[in-house]
Amino acid sequence: MNFQNITNLSLVTNELKIEEFIYSFLSSIGGLTSCINIIMFWNLKSLDKTYKFYLISSLVDLFYSFIVAFYSLYSCGSLCDSLNSNSLSKSIYMLVLDDYFTSCLAICNIFIELYLSTQRYLLIKKRKLVEKFKTCVIISAIFTISLIYYSPILFIKKIIKTKDDGYETIRTKFGETNLGSTIPIILSCIRLILASFILLIINILTLFYFTKYMKKKIQINGFESNLSGNQMETNSNVRPKEQRENKARKNVTLMVISIAFTYSFGTIPYAMYYGLSELLNTHNFFIDEVLSRIGRTGLRLLVIFKIVIFFNFNRIYHQSFKQALKKIFRIA
Repeated sequence: MNFQNITNLSLVTNELKIEEFIYSFLSSIGGLTSCINIIMFWNLKSLDKTYKFYLISSLVDLFYSFIVAFYSLYSCGSLCDSLNSNSLSKSIYMLVLDDYFTSCLAICNIFIELYLSTQRYLLIKKRKLVEKFKTCVIISAIFTISLIYYSPILFIKKIIKTKDDGYETIRTKFGETNLGSTIPIILSCIRLILASFILLIINILTLFYFTKYMKKKIQINGFESNLSGNQMETNSNVRPKEQRENKARKNVTLMVISIAFTYSFGTIPYAMYYGLSELLNTHNFFIDEVLSRIGRTGLRLLVIFKIVIFFNFNRIYHQSFKQALKKIFRIA
């Protein structure tokens, strides 16, 4: 191997190392913002049922960020390869945590967003079908479905011991069959359809009917402003409370729609990468270099960006956040 090849190999290794640590840094920020969201929604959970779901969603984000933050310890370049390339911990991490559990967490949050978006749509349409179920029942069902949904992944690959007393992950006999190689593609396609098309369509409809609903409210308020003095006195005590409730509903609805739109666009690249990489099972520059980077970055930015949406679109969250900061600075 000549000097130029050694230099190129060194550059590739260093580039990979820097890239993985950037991903870990973004994941750590996502974990921090998730902790803040957990604290905020824990204090707000009694005000609205939606906040309970965002509390669970933030916990899911925290676990997800915590898991992917450790990826750089196994893929930081030649140093990590020399330390743990054949270790059992790496094989377990890659198969159970990185492949299976993070996928379960991702689909879990998609299901939560689907539920909240459907709930908000039905609320605007004045239908209360989903309100009949308790929050704990819905969350338990979502977690159970999520864990079962990606369970085939555990049967496609297995961990074996190598001749040099190391460990590696290989495809099982089932994973080498046409059905086994097709399952990850099917799962990714369903996830892609749920996140991009169904969630997007529900929220477009919600946004449409919500805009229509708000225009109607403005017209009603305009009509009420022309009422006689006696009628105004009758409604004067009710109106401030109604205005606060309407504004709160508006903020929560805008928050749900914004988060759902972010999920739709944030999860598409990685779902496409995962499905195509499993389908082709060979190195492809666009899939493994371009789509992979966009997808991994998008998932991490998605977690980070949620706190910005909560802060800007929800007045109660905004006020609680500012009050919490004031308390912290007073203690300090």
